[in-house]
Amino acid sequence: KRPLGYMEKHTPSMSSCLSKGVFLCFFERGGKKMIELMLISGIIGGLTGLVAHLIRNEKILLFPKIRKRPRGVYLGFIADFLIGTAAAIFATTYLVPDPEDIKTIIGISILAGMSAETVLVHRELNKANTKGEALNRINDRLSN
Repeated sequence: KRPLGYMEKHTPSMSSCLSKGVFLCFFERGGKKMIELMLISGIIGGLTGLVAHLIRNEKILLFPKIRKRPRGVYLGFIADFLIGTAAAIFATTYLVPDPEDIKTIIGISILAGMSAETVLVHRELNKANTKGEALNRINDRLSN
């Protein structure tokens, strides 16, 4: 049994967490309970990413497929789930002051999942705007 005050003295600081990594830091900060909270935040963030995928694609679930041009793999809804999961785990690991409060974990997981999707949508819009501007420049050159 650990003596009183053990956790205050032996809880790793945030700077040591950044150098060690997410999983080791979570395990040192609370062991099994922290792993459970991390799984909860990952699942909630992933589900938030999935909901954002459905909203963005007009309630259509896009499945993974292999693309021929450009060659590669399109992950579909799995990519949005993984991005929401990663954002939620990162946010709850480094931003939550009290990891014991499940309401805080759930709230931050939802916000992180939505924020990650917002960043991706903004990036897609910038790419589309850049393509549109390039096409307009080409049309201007052809018309002159």
